[in-house]
Order: sequence, then structure tokens, then C-alpha cells
Amino acid sequence: MRRGTSWLLLAVILALLVVIVSDVSPQSQAAVPEVYRDTITLRATGEAGAATGTATSTDWIRGNIRAVHVDYGGSVAGSTDITITTTAPAVTVMNLLNTATDAWYYPAVQYTGANGAGLSVYKAFPIDDRLAINATESTSGTVAVITVFYGD
Repeated sequence: MRRGTSWLLLAVILALLVVIVSDVSPQSQAAVPEVYRDTITLRATGEAGAATGTATSTDWIRGNIRAVHVDYGGSVAGSTDITITTTAPAVTVMNLLNTATDAWYYPAVQYTGANGAGLSVYKAFPIDDRLAINATESTSGTVAVITVFYGD
């Protein structure tokens, strides 16, 4: 084999290796879980500091709750309590007491062992339901806009 031909053959082999190694076909990529969001506006009626209200999520929420953002109205009482639960059976997802500060939350459930004792392992909150959101000790009007992020 001639010297020039061997260099050409080596260059072709290297080019093929680069193509094989850099193959990024959809089958070779890891699946990215889908994340959905549901935005719920919570309104209350009643006397200042004693107003109450209830809202239900518009979407059926299926998968794991990844995050919850609570954006309080501009003049909401600092005594406001917000409770987020599943509807059937009613299981508390979050209970925010005496606050009117916008914040992000990441609800989780604690694993339990075979005897029911809690382990120090937590996982995103699993759900296949709608959410019921209640406000107490608040101000009349829009209490908060709550955005729930969920998915696989």
C-alpha cells in the first residue's frame, strides 16, 4: 500500500469514528419528564382578618407535585392561612399559616418502613386527584394566585 493511500484510509476511519461517537439520535437521548402547570385563583369574602374562601384546581393533577408557587394579593392580611389538600380522600399537601409572603414550595412525602415508622427518605408528593385550596383569617378579595407544577 502506498504511503499516501494509508494516510487517506486512516483519515476515513477517523471520520467514521467521529460520526459513530457523535450520533445523537432520539433513541440515544435520555427522556425528559413532562411538567405541567395549573394556576388557581383563590378568592375570599368576609370581614378583614376573618374572610374565608375555597377554590378547586381546574385540571386533574396526575403524577407528582414538583413545586407550588403562591403569589399573594397586594393587601392580604398577614394572618392568612392557606391549606391545600387532595379532594378524595382529603390528604393535606401543604398548610401555610399566618403568612402573606410570596414563595416557592416543594411538597414531599416521607417514606415509611414495614412497621409504619418514618424513614429519613422523602419523595415528591404523588397525586391522581384535584386539589382543594382553602383560605381562612384572610382579607376579602383575591387572596392568592397559586400555580402547581406537576408531572412524571
